[in-house]
Amino acid sequence: MIWPLSQQKCLRNMGSPTLLKPDTPCAGWGLSTLLVVQPLLSKITSRTGRAGQEPSLEETAICEHLHPKATGCYASSCITELAVCAPVAYTPACTIGRSHALEVGSSNWPMLLSTPWAIMVLALVVVGVFVVLHLAVRIKRKPKGMSYSVSRDQLTGLANRSTLIRQIEAAIRDAKRDRRSALLLIDIDDFRMLNDTLSYGAGDEVLVQVAGHIADQVREEDFVARFGEDAFAVLARTPTLDQAIATAERIRESLENMKVQMGAARITTYLTVSIGVSEIDGNSSVKDVALRADSALCAAKDSGRNRVVCLSRPEECAKDVPDAYVRIAMIEDALKNDRFILHFQPIIPIVAFNRCSDDSTQLTSSEHDNALKWVGGKGKARLYEALIRIEGDDGNVVPPGEFIPWAEAIGLIPQVDLWVLKNVIATLHERPDMNIAMNLSARSISRSSFLAQVEKCVSRSGLAPGRLGFEITETAGLGNLKAVRNWMKHMKALGCCFAIDDFGSGYASMAYLSNLPVDIVKIAGSIVRSMSSSPSGRLIVEAISSVVHVTGAWAVAESVEDQETLSTLREMGVDFAQGFYIARPSALDAIARHAPR
Repeated sequence: MIWPLSQQKCLRNMGSPTLLKPDTPCAGWGLSTLLVVQPLLSKITSRTGRAGQEPSLEETAICEHLHPKATGCYASSCITELAVCAPVAYTPACTIGRSHALEVGSSNWPMLLSTPWAIMVLALVVVGVFVVLHLAVRIKRKPKGMSYSVSRDQLTGLANRSTLIRQIEAAIRDAKRDRRSALLLIDIDDFRMLNDTLSYGAGDEVLVQVAGHIADQVREEDFVARFGEDAFAVLARTPTLDQAIATAERIRESLENMKVQMGAARITTYLTVSIGVSEIDGNSSVKDVALRADSALCAAKDSGRNRVVCLSRPEECAKDVPDAYVRIAMIEDALKNDRFILHFQPIIPIVAFNRCSDDSTQLTSSEHDNALKWVGGKGKARLYEALIRIEGDDGNVVPPGEFIPWAEAIGLIPQVDLWVLKNVIATLHERPDMNIAMNLSARSISRSSFLAQVEKCVSRSGLAPGRLGFEITETAGLGNLKAVRNWMKHMKALGCCFAIDDFGSGYASMAYLSNLPVDIVKIAGSIVRSMSSSPSGRLIVEAISSVVHVTGAWAVAESVEDQETLSTLREMGVDFAQGFYIARPSALDAIARHAPR
């Protein structure tokens, strides 16, 4: 126990053991000491061995009735030790018969810590130590937890895309030491439709169940990750490509027979997946591996879904994806150094302009006038479609089919579309005799930020209404039809027009046309070309043209390549034609300025 300085001085001045009266100096100190120790005396028989002993004079404390008060205190030769006595029995003469004595010294911590205030201090110390240890543990574990969250997908708990890339890099290094592996990209067929039909919450349940199921189908040494929204990846560490394909088939078949329960009502559904397989070798890059697997996955989708496709065998690689990195580098270089070029192909009327302008068109009178001007029914201008190319280092022109799919695969297509838009606007300012339709990728349209950029560019362009239009594919708006329709209406308010491109090549119904305010519907070239060899082709073109006219739009036939096809289209009443027979795409400087028709 640590005594205050004044108290230590009082002890030193006592000299020999002395009885103190209530008015004696230091009596208050003695009283406070006893009152602190007194509750302890009722619980402790005595650890000093002095309990129940006859008190000596120097150990005597004066008591009034049953309320003991210390009016004196005892100090031994060592100031740090103190004996305090409390009476427990009294004689008839009211002297102390027996007492409890407590010695407190520098080594008597158990006694000291038994006092109430000391217990509180100890509790605070214990709590403080606990808090410090807890914080230390959290600080120590925090980097590990952060690392886990960065490397894992939040929904499924599988490894995420960045972790997969590191695993592929390691697999490429292993392949140089003859330890082969393969990448499997697994995509749920029609998952977006599933989300739209039910809810995103139900879709999340499906993803979690599929993730767990795939993890159960692979070996312990294989690596499973979530690659995209509804896509998963398996890094199959197998010695042969055939074994990797067998793993892919096992996953596909098991998911085909899997009953997936989702939603509050526990609806049971059956899923199918498409899988692309890419072998990993020591000469590959991560981009090469991923793009080969993605190409194989796209091939699986295009060939009917619910199947496994591998494009990683040497002969297939040489044919299909020999220079993935070169193509990507070409696109990036074209964006950076402005190596894209535009060619233009005319869209000409082949019958008299005839368009319904009643309420069924969903267009206002001003929008109808803008559309009529756009297609060349008013004023001087003629309608052209802008087609992008890349001019190579050797002067050769690279057609869009050789780089647009790659731009879409790696997410560069919005930048490409914006480049086209800015250059089309510049062309329209330079050539008032031309109106232009430009293509927008479905992947670009799915981004709200891209639509906002397009709207901003057009609003600042200063173009007159009816000069610029956009071509979108028939499936571009299926993912978010309401948002695309609202955006189209905003653009029409700015004087723009719209065409549906390649209609008939996808799965959109005729009713789809009535949901979008389009001015032109372009019949897919594959259907137009089939007219010359199949009677059904002619019937399909005629049916599409009739429905288009009912909706109040114009019909355009693509890929017109001979006079016979052109004459047949004119007989059917198709409004416009476009194709090599009319004119091939050409550079701007090769298009003669034409006089008013």
